[in-house]
Amino acid sequence: MMDTGYTLLPFQFGCFQDDEYLIVNESGEFLFLPRKEVVQIIEGTLSRTSRFFDDLRSKQFIVTGDLAGTLDMMATRYRTRKRFFSQLYHPAHDGAYTSLQPRLQILPSLKRE
Repeated sequence: MMDTGYTLLPFQFGCFQDDEYLIVNESGEFLFLPRKEVVQIIEGTLSRTSRFFDDLRSKQFIVTGDLAGTLDMMATRYRTRKRFFSQLYHPAHDGAYTSLQPRLQILPSLKRE
């Protein structure tokens, strides 16, 4: 295996259509990639010159430097994203979802970036 100088971080993936894969990491970041690149990422052979390398690094799928610092940043992103869900449920109000005032409407999308 060639030394590409990156560490793989946890993510999930699945075939989206034909040869295109959706990868999603623990903090909810996602990318659509060709199968070839997904295999290279997993095998640790993705070249730094790949057109996806910088996106993978900026969205914390791979890390090239300070692993501890990157994990801290991921933990912060994870907590921030998940805090929204904890604010929806208030057991003091008989289990009613009381924080759903129309402050922000979030619509999930699978549209490519």
